[in-house]
Formats: sequence, C-alpha cells, structure tokens
Amino acid sequence: MSTIYCMHCGARLDESAHSCSVCGSPTSLGSVAAEAVGHGAVACPSCGATCDVSDGRCGSCGAELATGTTPVESATRMDPASSIHRPAHAPQQETSRTMAIGVLAASILLVVVLVSAIAAGLLGRAATPSLPSPPLQTESGEAADTASSSGDATEDLRVGSAGTEVRSTLADYSWQELSIIGKEMTKRASHNEALAVAHEYHLVDKQGRMTTQTKSVTISGVGTVSMRLADVYHDYLANGEGRAGLTFLAADLSLTHEMKVNDDNIGGWEASQLRSWLDSEVLGVIDPELSPLIVAVDKRSDNVGRALGIESVTSTFDKLWIPSVVEVCGPISWLWDSDPGNSARYNAVLNAEGSQYACFSVLGVDQEGPNAGLVLRGAEGALPWWLRSCSASKDAHYRLVGADGDPSQWGMAPDVLGVCLGFCL
Repeated sequence: MSTIYCMHCGARLDESAHSCSVCGSPTSLGSVAAEAVGHGAVACPSCGATCDVSDGRCGSCGAELATGTTPVESATRMDPASSIHRPAHAPQQETSRTMAIGVLAASILLVVVLVSAIAAGLLGRAATPSLPSPPLQTESGEAADTASSSGDATEDLRVGSAGTEVRSTLADYSWQELSIIGKEMTKRASHNEALAVAHEYHLVDKQGRMTTQTKSVTISGVGTVSMRLADVYHDYLANGEGRAGLTFLAADLSLTHEMKVNDDNIGGWEASQLRSWLDSEVLGVIDPELSPLIVAVDKRSDNVGRALGIESVTSTFDKLWIPSVVEVCGPISWLWDSDPGNSARYNAVLNAEGSQYACFSVLGVDQEGPNAGLVLRGAEGALPWWLRSCSASKDAHYRLVGADGDPSQWGMAPDVLGVCLGFCL
C-alpha cells in the first residue's frame, strides 16, 4: 500500500479519503501512490477521485472530466532517498522558515556592526584634540617652524587660541579681530608666548619674524594709510596692566605735519603741536571701527629739550604717536660734533626712550648711514619723517629720518615733514 499526504498541510492521509481530515482540503492531488498512477490518470474536479481520462466521467461521482485536467503524477515528487511520496509544497515551507531565520540573523549582525562603528567613532572624536598646540619657541625668541612639508600646520585651524578665526594675512582680519588677538597676547607671560600667538594667526613668518604685510586704515580728509605690524608684546600699557599685544607703524607717509610752530624743542614731544594734532584731530577722524579699539601706551621721551641726564626722559600716555630714535635704529653711540665731550650723555638720553621695534631689526636697520628699510614715501615720493626725540645737544631741533633712510639727521621744528603714525591694540 502506498502512503499519500495532503498537498496543503502535509498531513498523512488514507488513500481512499476524498478530503484531508486535518485541514479539509480536497485530496485530488496526492490521493494515490505515484507508482499506481498512469499517464492517463486525472483527478476529478468535483470529488477528487482518480479517474481514467479516457472514461470522460468520474467513476465515483459521475462528474464530467474536463479536457486539460492536471495529471495526478505532476503533483508529487519522488524522494530519491525513499519510496515515500512527499507533498510538493512541504520543502518550500521549510525553505521559507530557513530564509526567515537567515534574514533575522543577518539583521541582528548588521545592527551590532553599526552600533560598534558608531561607538568607535564617538570615542575617536572625543579623544582627538580640536586644535594643535602653538609653535615651540627657540632660545633666541623666534618661533620654531612646526610646519610640515605640505605647508604651515596652522593653515588647518578654524579658530585659534584667541577665540577668533585664523586667516591667511594681516589684511584679512578686521580691526576688531586684531584687537581680540592683541588682548590675548597681553595675557601671555612673555614675548615668546605672545609671539607664538602671532605665529598661530599668520601675523609673523615661520621663524617668528615681522613681515612686510600691511593693512589699510581710513583717515577722513586724508585717505588711507598703510599700517604694518611693528612688534608684539613691546609697548607698556598706560594703565599699568602689562604690555600691548600688537604695535603698528605706518608704512607710508600719507600724513605730514610740523613738529612745533615755534623753532624750539622746549618741552620735547610732550609739548609739541604734532602730538596735540594726533590726539585731538587725527584720532577723531580715524576709521570708526578702529578708533575705540586703540589702547593708550606709555611712551618715554626727552620732555625737556636740551638735556645731559636721563632724568629728562619721562612718560606720556598716548594713543597715537611717532617712534623715537632708539625705537627705529636701536642703541645709539654717536659722536656729537657740537659737543663731543658729552656724546655719551646725549646718547644715554636717546637710548632711554625705548628699544628697537622688531620690524626694523629684521631689516637690518642700525644707526649708521642710509637704511633702505627706513625709506618711506608720500604722494610725491620719498620724504624725511619726524622722530619724537629732541636733539639733546641743542634747544632748537628734533631728530628725523632722512629721505634716504639716514636716522642721524635733525630738523627745525616748524618744518612740515612726514608722520610715521603709530598705535597699539
């Protein structure tokens, strides 16, 4: 006797049954063993009995057998490992279950991988510093070159230690941004530390030296004046709270003025009309963005005139000013032809008026002869320009830089000469 199975639920059936006792489905497919069914056997569409197609009608219920009725043998498959006939749909059910389990396992694995990747990424970001450290400083005070072969490492920065964006050149910054950077430098404990901030913000070169970069400032009624960074952490603040972060000096002579109306140097820089003009007039018409940001600094000058002792050098607190002899060319050791015996004393007075700005030292400027780095131009070409130092051996002259860059010259106070404007942030 052959064993047959329900083609819908796979339950084992009696071969004489017309319907499945489990699910109730007709047993028209799988009601007899495959070996007992010939090629002419078909299933009755009404009762499910196996009939000979040549009879035309079902031998059990008498229903007409329609042409094209599916042969019974096509509904079963022979298991090669057994003589038992298995329902055609049973393996599909097993395959569906297997696929479902596989999809579920793959989904779980994918979730685990994604969670691990996200966790690793978050931890990686938390462990990575957002900014590199400022450049190391050398014993000489120059900023060490920390750039790689692909360029300056700070070029990758978005925001520097001052809390403002790092830009490519001096001209790219607003005066407000430069003021913020300057205040950050003021907080530093040394010139080297302030220089590291300047390096970070591309205000100096890779060796920490001043550059020829300029930024224009508008002065109403005059036009524009090109300003260069003269030094960092150099001038003392008038309020006694450390040093100004940034010192600027004019790189051209758009401004001109006399030193004094009278032909004398009595009262020195403090009593000069040039100082008064800068404070009362120029400061009031300078770029309104810049004007409130300028900080007053302590400028040391011979405020007596003719002097033999450094006690004549006193302070004025200025927002706008011009440089002294020593701030331009460094220590003075001149032989004073008018009074050679007191040369050392006159030199001491001039040398007490500050120290040389880095923008001049990097150009190799000194007290001797013409210096190309001191040649400044106005609208009509190179001009001589005032220094705030008196001629210590006389009571009628102030020191100046010649049109050829010679810092050892002097001029009469009423002369209208170039003004090398200076201020600090």
